[in-house]
Amino acid sequence: MTPFKYDNPVFEYLNMAAQYIALNLIFVACCITVITAGPAFAALSQVTMREARDEHGYIIKGYFRAFKEMFVQAGLTFLLIGAMFAAGAYAGIFWFTLDTTFGTAAAVISAIFCVILLNIGLYVFPLMARFDNNFWQTLKNAFFMSCIHAKTTMILLLILAAVVSVVCLFEPMRIFMVVVGFSFYGYCVSFIYNRLFKEYETGAAQPEVSE
Repeated sequence: MTPFKYDNPVFEYLNMAAQYIALNLIFVACCITVITAGPAFAALSQVTMREARDEHGYIIKGYFRAFKEMFVQAGLTFLLIGAMFAAGAYAGIFWFTLDTTFGTAAAVISAIFCVILLNIGLYVFPLMARFDNNFWQTLKNAFFMSCIHAKTTMILLLILAAVVSVVCLFEPMRIFMVVVGFSFYGYCVSFIYNRLFKEYETGAAQPEVSE
């Protein structure tokens, strides 16, 4: 009988699939509370970006290490952006319901404010996962990168919108997201982030887009 080879391509793919399913389930569990949601996103970004760069390692162990290291910064970032987004959305709805010219203008401004926050959210956790910056510097870099790289920002927004639309329209996709969807999505967009961040990397260098 031929001994089983663990370096068999089929086994490697099955092992990778199992790790991404485990990663996804852990990520979903960590997103249950608003306090842990930020670190969950940051840790997922770090693990998937490393995998996309072929820097393979222990995925679950790496996730928990990153979760712990970025807990405070990522947690505060998520709470701040989330609170500001909620306030902006509430203000937009409030002003829009007044049905006045001023109210409509205020609602448009609120909507623009929310879009800016969403754009920042697309970059802030990947930046946190890749570069060693403080809280405010990371937020500033996320804002400037979302503006400077408008084309990439639009692509990321379209991908996110497509994913959300498919999940809302097709119920089986909700099961897919719970099982492996978030880690799969994170891995796919990691190629975009890695390519974008490469021009700002010089060893352990940090982006200087805000200067």
